Amino acid sequence: DPAATGKLTNLTLEQLVNAAPNIGTDEIAIRTVWESSGLLEVRNKYLSHNDLGRSMAVDHTLNIPLGSADTEALRQLAEGLRTLRRNVNPKLSAGAYVDQPLDLQVNREVEVLEKTLLGGKRFFELLPEHPVLQQAWVVIEAQT
Repeated sequence: DPAATGKLTNLTLEQLVNAAPNIGTDEIAIRTVWESSGLLEVRNKYLSHNDLGRSMAVDHTLNIPLGSADTEALRQLAEGLRTLRRNVNPKLSAGAYVDQPLDLQVNREVEVLEKTLLGGKRFFELLPEHPVLQQAWVVIEAQT
């Protein structure tokens, strides 16, 4: 989101950098990944405006078309945000960063999510060609 939407101020990395300019260089890596990826289009087309009114009026699916480059960009963003948090914490709180075990856990979860997304994509690529996968799909559809 932009730093402001109409009269509202949004919580953004830009606002954080404005409040603490000494962390500006830490934010550049994340912004570079974001701006060089296609994730803004995914965000605008599939993820924005998920408020209650839209949720009640529009059917939603989890079929967001993410390619390999998108999942890699998501992994890089997650890594970049964890690095930002680790680097910025001492600058903002003058304290040590003590969440390294949490970083490792998040890294594992991102890796699992990335493999799940890529596995799902591959499943749908193979579905038309494999009778066994087609049968499994019929069973799954019957259960929902």
